[in-house]
Amino acid sequence: MSSERSFDAKHGKENTGASRQNGPDTTGRFTRPQSVAFLIEHTGVNDPDGAARVAEALGDLPVALEQAATTIRLVGYPRLDDYLANLREFGLDESADGPSSGGYGQPISRPADGYPALAPTALLMARQAVQDHLAEKDSASGDETAAHASAAFLQLAALALLAPSGVPRHWLYQTGASEQIARETLEELVSLSVCTPSADGRYISIHELQGRAFRQDYATDPSLFDAVKRAVVSMLEITDMKEAAADEAQRANVLDMVIQLNAVAERDEGGALHSSRESCIDLPSVFGLVNNTIYRLNMIDSPQIAITFEDTVRKLVSSYGADHPDTFAIRTNLALAHRETGETMKAIDAYESLFAERLRALGPDHPDTLDTLANLAEAHMETGDFEGAVGILEALAADQTRVFGPDDAGTLGTRGNLAESYLQTGRTQQAIDLLKGFVRDVDRALGPDHPYTLTTRNRLARAYMDAGKFKKARKELNALLPDRIRVLGPDHPDTLAVRSNLAYICNAVGDYGQAIEILGELIADEVRALGPDHYLTLTARSNLARAHTVSGNPQKAIEILEAVLDSQFRSLGVDHPDALDTRGDLACAYSVLGDYRKAIAIFQSLLDDQTRILGPDHPDTLLTRESLAEALSEAQE
Repeated sequence: MSSERSFDAKHGKENTGASRQNGPDTTGRFTRPQSVAFLIEHTGVNDPDGAARVAEALGDLPVALEQAATTIRLVGYPRLDDYLANLREFGLDESADGPSSGGYGQPISRPADGYPALAPTALLMARQAVQDHLAEKDSASGDETAAHASAAFLQLAALALLAPSGVPRHWLYQTGASEQIARETLEELVSLSVCTPSADGRYISIHELQGRAFRQDYATDPSLFDAVKRAVVSMLEITDMKEAAADEAQRANVLDMVIQLNAVAERDEGGALHSSRESCIDLPSVFGLVNNTIYRLNMIDSPQIAITFEDTVRKLVSSYGADHPDTFAIRTNLALAHRETGETMKAIDAYESLFAERLRALGPDHPDTLDTLANLAEAHMETGDFEGAVGILEALAADQTRVFGPDDAGTLGTRGNLAESYLQTGRTQQAIDLLKGFVRDVDRALGPDHPYTLTTRNRLARAYMDAGKFKKARKELNALLPDRIRVLGPDHPDTLAVRSNLAYICNAVGDYGQAIEILGELIADEVRALGPDHYLTLTARSNLARAHTVSGNPQKAIEILEAVLDSQFRSLGVDHPDALDTRGDLACAYSVLGDYRKAIAIFQSLLDDQTRILGPDHPDTLLTRESLAEALSEAQE
């Protein structure tokens, strides 16, 4: 969307008058003649001397002069000195008595601010003048509830308490008695120069000094601020993000929410930019929003943004305590973001802590405790630690079956992951024993056409292939192929994978002609449906090359493998495991061709790289060392 922001964008214009002709100088202030001209032009009071005195009191600060002009127009001061007298009177009254009946607070200026002492009071007076103006209009129209004045107060509160770069305009329409009143109020605030729209009109902002003045004013009346805070947080909570994965407008809401919550977190932490005398929204007040936003960011494939909340989550956990149930969900969602960004070890650490704390707080059979173990096992699988996953999944499958039953979705997912982990760790017979019954359970629970049912049937066929039981594997795949074509379509990657596995079996049992025929048709379909560099296409081309090698046509295999290797280098990188496998196949083809010099050179280079990448004891490294020795021996004969 054209209106989306990057997360360091400063889209809101400061309400300084800088865009006007003869605007501020490089110090950010008007010259005195500019100040006088500005006040005369924007108040309609032709009083150069009075304008100079007001400018002097406000330090020629454009935002203060603009707000002063708004007050003078709305109140109808006949002389600028009358305004100046009232300005000084408000400053003295607030200093002595605290908040006034008009809602003002103590003066906020301090020498370190770099602003003139009366500037914040001018901003507060302008806010009150605008509210009084709107209340009078409401009364004149018969509305004694001052609906527009109330909406203005809340909209300005939102602008003061949220991101200084601005708040989405349509969010501010959620304040007030109705959307129509909120729209009318906001347009009035913009027309009176109390707030400013961004260049594209999507965001509304106020000057940083206005925000500080308002926040320090709230600090003088804690009960008023509590109501204001609840109203602003409520505005955030009703912002629609539920369908963000499919709706661009809601996706923009999620990204905008990140900016607002980061601003809340920054102010809550305090620091040089934010006085301790300012009232700010505390992090616990937006706990649920932070959790929901992290969850939505994961849903819209933006986990890299979700992990920017890591410090915020840490502070919330510190505030609530690690054993507090409210912290469990937010830490789980953050852990998922770490997994999605490749920081799986961080996720594993988080899941281990969460499991210990949920076990202590909720007990071993609570669904959330068991879900945490499932997430931990999946994270181990993602790192390639299938041994570690097996240890978790075996116990978890038994517990979930006992607690939830064999047909529960969580139980089925765990048993499927256990079968995959068995296959990945060479426990082929255990995988077969599990999968034979599991296929029936999944079919009963989900139906024969459910994608997970089809995946489970394919997994059983893979297990038979790994065990060398090719007749059984072929039977499973021949039954699975028409179902996948019917349910998923002929060009779906899972359908094409079944055809690839059938060709692999043909190769394995020595039916090379059939393998070459299947693979030729398969490659044409994969290139059309997936593209020439898709991993399934490259896998099929590699399998075709192997079929040519073992069937006595190594020259054809070499031509195919060199093209595959070029594609893999380009799309996967030279150190990718698939590229290493292809180099091994290429060396074997040269050996079959009798070109041992090339075969030995490729094997030697491959052995060096596999030792560096996989380690000297990896099975692939050991196989290459053995193949190199055979090639050297053949070359000497």
